[in-house]
Amino acid sequence: MRTRAMSRESQIAEDAAAWIDRLNQPAFDAAAGPDFDAWMAASPRHRAVFAEMQALWQSEALVEALGTAARVPAAAIPPAPRDDRARRGRRSMPRLAAAACAMLV
Repeated sequence: MRTRAMSRESQIAEDAAAWIDRLNQPAFDAAAGPDFDAWMAASPRHRAVFAEMQALWQSEALVEALGTAARVPAAAIPPAPRDDRARRGRRSMPRLAAAACAMLV
């Protein structure tokens, strides 16, 4: 029973992180707005987890942590992979990071 609740909570956290990522994309498709509204309306837990993740996303601690990463010299950053599978994995990293942070809270 606890595993089911934890996996449901993990799914909500992952969905919330995906919405935060999607809403922060420069090319956000406004047609997805009703889908977001429906997801938020589906459960009070959706709204709560989304609010927690949004606060985390906008927190000074995250800005500082990302700022440290941003100070890495450009020469130390490896070139972008040519393999599409690697690129797909990178796109999901913000969602996974946000979900992991939410699980710590």
